[in-house]
Amino acid sequence: KERLATVIHNGVPGTAMPGYPQLSADDVGGLIAYLQNLTAKAEKVESPGDEAKAIYAQNCLSCHGANAAGDGPQAPIQPRTPANFKLQQPTAEQAVNAISNGVPGSTMPQWKTKLNKDQINQLANYVRSFYSGS
Repeated sequence: KERLATVIHNGVPGTAMPGYPQLSADDVGGLIAYLQNLTAKAEKVESPGDEAKAIYAQNCLSCHGANAAGDGPQAPIQPRTPANFKLQQPTAEQAVNAISNGVPGSTMPQWKTKLNKDQINQLANYVRSFYSGS
């Protein structure tokens, strides 16, 4: 991650890759997470049970939308568009981390103090199950 951050900040001399020193650390972190997500292979994930659906409906639907397309009723007022899980599938580890610790540079909060590990894992699998490819 550190090497990617350096390349983003400084660019790559002798190539078409410019530097972006004006980006904040949060923006660079978000860009790195996105780039890493591009290389991840999608997995078929079975949708978890009713508890995960209820947790999603209560805590995630307002931003990510009923079908996890990043189009919830609160999405238009977010400083950064919520993730569209129909088009991108985080790894299980990335999903658990984002749910547990929030996403820097966005309004995605930490849920580790409100949800237990089992609920976080169920929710991670649930959002991953929405992926339908691009």
